[in-house]
Amino acid sequence: MTSDPEPVHEGPGWPACDAAIIRDREALDPSLLNEHPPEGMVQVLLASDYKRRYNQPPERLLRAWQAAEAGRAPESGTRYLRLLLATALTQLPALTERSAVPPCVQTLLRREALRISGRLESEPLQPLSPDDDLYLKDLALCRLKLLPVGAELVERDAGIPRSLLWRGGARQLLRGAPFFAFVTRGFRPFFTLHMDPRRLEEFSPAGWERTYHRIAALLKRHPEVKGVFGTAWFYDPAVARISPHLAYLRELRERHGAMSFRYGPTESARRNATATSRTRRRLMEDGRYEPTSYYVVWPRRALIDWARRHPESAGGGA
Repeated sequence: MTSDPEPVHEGPGWPACDAAIIRDREALDPSLLNEHPPEGMVQVLLASDYKRRYNQPPERLLRAWQAAEAGRAPESGTRYLRLLLATALTQLPALTERSAVPPCVQTLLRREALRISGRLESEPLQPLSPDDDLYLKDLALCRLKLLPVGAELVERDAGIPRSLLWRGGARQLLRGAPFFAFVTRGFRPFFTLHMDPRRLEEFSPAGWERTYHRIAALLKRHPEVKGVFGTAWFYDPAVARISPHLAYLRELRERHGAMSFRYGPTESARRNATATSRTRRRLMEDGRYEPTSYYVVWPRRALIDWARRHPESAGGGA
């Protein structure tokens, strides 16, 4: 029995960022680089990725940045973080070669690498810190902790909290317990989805279907991963009534084996749900809508089966 072929696509090659490395390295104190070599810091990040989220930098990175911030030049902290990113980027081609990254995802990964290299080479020095989410996303892309799949980014080595089962009452517990016991067979490891405001061009019904095909290709190469989940305000069933153009984000997955779980109202749900919609903002202010976070969990077999049955929506996979 043969597996379905994965789409293969030509794309840009891997970029270099030698000038950025030389510029930032020369601007930093040699004693700082001796004590906190960026090559060693990349290895620290890789070693800790299985137990940390992409936005939880290890303590050693925080100490290195603090040491750089205390240096003579006011921008030393930023230059150290830029140098770390450029160093990780130079190791990305070899890391990708050793990893189970399907061709359709490699194409997007090379595009991201080209974007990051362009920023490092040409952009004016912009202040950075270890809690800058967009910086942490780029650093995670350069070590394959995050992978570009189209509409959003996929994070590896994620888990679903068991407390989710009782956050939606008894009914959620009764239907969720057998789902995690017999369908996904556990709460980790999963892929999880993250939005990046810099790449919203695929955030559409067709773009999401291409995204699902890329996730299916990843799942085929990672048999240990139990599926993929997302957490957001737009998975709330109430959104289908208020903003019906967003209903597809939950409904297609649920029609094909996914299950949704209520997490509850959160500040980020309130902020994000009302950021671009006067209607949702007005309903919330009137007390007729409470932005609420939901999980949508799509088991691996169900997603792979959907992709196999709908090859026409792959759109070339990239």
